[in-house]
Amino acid sequence: MNLRRKLIYIILGLVIPALAFFLYVSSHYTRGIILEDKIKSINAILDQNVNSALQAVHEYKSSARLTVRYPPVQGIIRARKTGIDPLDGSSLQDWKRRLQSLFYSKLETLEPVYQIRYIDAMGKELVKVERLGGHIRVVPEEELQNKSDRYYFQNTAKMQDSHQVYVSPVDLNKENGRIQIPYKPTVRFCIKVLGEDDGRFQGIVVLNVNADELFNLLNVPIFGDVFIVNQDGNLLSHPDQSKLYGAQLSHGYNYFKEQPELVKNLKKKDFMSFYDKGEKEYRVWKKLYYQDGSKDRYWVTVHRFKESQLLALFYSWHRTFLASTAVGIVIICFLAWFFADTIIGPIIEMSRAASEVKMGVEGFAISNKLKERKDEIGQLAQAVEDMSRGLAEGNMRLDRTVKEKKKKKKKRMEDLEKFNRIMIDREKRMVDLKNTINELSKELGRTPPFDVFKKET
Repeated sequence: MNLRRKLIYIILGLVIPALAFFLYVSSHYTRGIILEDKIKSINAILDQNVNSALQAVHEYKSSARLTVRYPPVQGIIRARKTGIDPLDGSSLQDWKRRLQSLFYSKLETLEPVYQIRYIDAMGKELVKVERLGGHIRVVPEEELQNKSDRYYFQNTAKMQDSHQVYVSPVDLNKENGRIQIPYKPTVRFCIKVLGEDDGRFQGIVVLNVNADELFNLLNVPIFGDVFIVNQDGNLLSHPDQSKLYGAQLSHGYNYFKEQPELVKNLKKKDFMSFYDKGEKEYRVWKKLYYQDGSKDRYWVTVHRFKESQLLALFYSWHRTFLASTAVGIVIICFLAWFFADTIIGPIIEMSRAASEVKMGVEGFAISNKLKERKDEIGQLAQAVEDMSRGLAEGNMRLDRTVKEKKKKKKKRMEDLEKFNRIMIDREKRMVDLKNTINELSKELGRTPPFDVFKKET
């Protein structure tokens, strides 16, 4: 692996883990911030919705208190004894028509209220005006019913405070003992009627309110869905309408059987943000106490949403951040390559110059671009070139010196050989001279003075 790649790997090895750590930390932090912010927003919306619904409940209670004070109510009470009101001479039917007219006007102004009744102390409906099929009508005498067996009549009659309004649980309205078709989810606002003369119980006034209209004030989700359940676990409003009113209908569905955690938490808190790990969803809920002085009767508004819905913004941000990080890594790779080339390139070129010096290449040179740099690279390039040129010149001088010495050695060898030949010739002549002397000595009868051995040549 060359030096350039090593440097690139080192740079990437430092940068990429740092980016990954930053991505993890920032993602975890951002996710928490988004969750907290969204849940706060949902709680704020939930508070606003519950307050709107409570305001509507208070208005219906006020309307019931106002209705019971209509003069025809007391006129009917007085006229029922003899058929004529002793106070002004009006007949019972006159007072009934007057009350019907007032009920009719109230229905025209209060859209969610679809029925107003005056029921006497025995549970008999005396005056009844209702909205049916978009039209308001006065219910004739023959259609009036006895409601003495209905819980809302009995509970209102038992109330100690005559000024307090009894708010019934939400259920499906019944007519003539049967659930009305199509279903009419109803909440009733009931108040006792007392006689002005003796203060005795003289019946109740009832305002039937379309519960769906009331619950529309609570069904304002930011995302996900909203449903409403009462204190007994019966669903009053839900996206899946087949689960509604299990206490009255044959399917018998009860939400508490599906989510027992809510039962436990409702006993301890009035509102809560709950995360269901199994379902991977959040449920933010709040109680709405609709009956004055009672903590046992309430509706629970539940905002339910999947974690993925809540984190849609986070996932969008996360994808953008990952894409930006990928682009950043590509840029870092490019910069790392450029940086490595900037740092390692000169070193490679200087290494090439050193190799050429080693191989004895003549005429090498480092580029002027490197030598003209004003940093340490430029100084190093100039030093390497100076060193390389110095080595080259030294090699050339050494080569010349060696050649000169070889030439001198050759001349000395030639001179030595020449001298050797001269000495050999001289030796031969001396031998020949000695032989001649020995022969002359023999001719003169003398002993030869030299002992000469003849050598083969």
